[in-house]
Amino acid sequence: MTRGEVSSSAFDYLCVEMVNDALDRASTRRARDDGFGGASSAQDGGGDYDDADDVRDDATVAAACETLARTGERIGERCAERATRGMDPFADEQSAIMCACKEFWTLAHGKRADALKTNNKGTFVFHDDSFRAMRGVVGGARARGTSGTSGTRLASDDGGGGGASASDVSTADADPRVRAYLALHAGIIRGGLRALGVRARVRGELRAPSGSSAAARVDAALALDPPAVAFTVDVVRATGERA
Repeated sequence: MTRGEVSSSAFDYLCVEMVNDALDRASTRRARDDGFGGASSAQDGGGDYDDADDVRDDATVAAACETLARTGERIGERCAERATRGMDPFADEQSAIMCACKEFWTLAHGKRADALKTNNKGTFVFHDDSFRAMRGVVGGARARGTSGTSGTRLASDDGGGGGASASDVSTADADPRVRAYLALHAGIIRGGLRALGVRARVRGELRAPSGSSAAARVDAALALDPPAVAFTVDVVRATGERA
């Protein structure tokens, strides 16, 4: 399923439900393991446990993120296969990364990534200054009064993390839904790259919009507008393989 086959809103709502379901199931499993669930727990491991939020510690959220990352990988693989249908095989890693920045990103998110940066040593960073897939997520985290620490690392894929480099958005960093969304979309990118012939670790982070003032960054973090994000891709190569 891609954005070209269903409305963007329907796709976004599906992502919302995937995130909520993964968090609720992980919370319910943790509650049962700790002996809190009893007879009143959800019968199918779903999201009906009333005190689920009480057991959303780091380990529980990490478990949900791992599930979402695996699901995202399968979605990303299908998106990449569709985006490259009819194309010739890529000549090199750089060509595959450029395809991910353009054709793959357009299919998955409705537009190209806003910027692609690299250190020429196997690390690439995709910047999206208006990541529609997380519209309202950051603002919702701030509205719920989630507390966080500036520079909190966000689990996103492979147990890796990204750092929220701007303190203006740092209070959303620890919010389970922010972490979960980043995990899902890091998985989508990782799966897409794998289908393009690039094996990589991917981690996501919230970013301050480029060129914005401090006041504007605060407003963006509080609003329901799509946030600025960055996904760092570390290419995994075989021993002895050159960049």
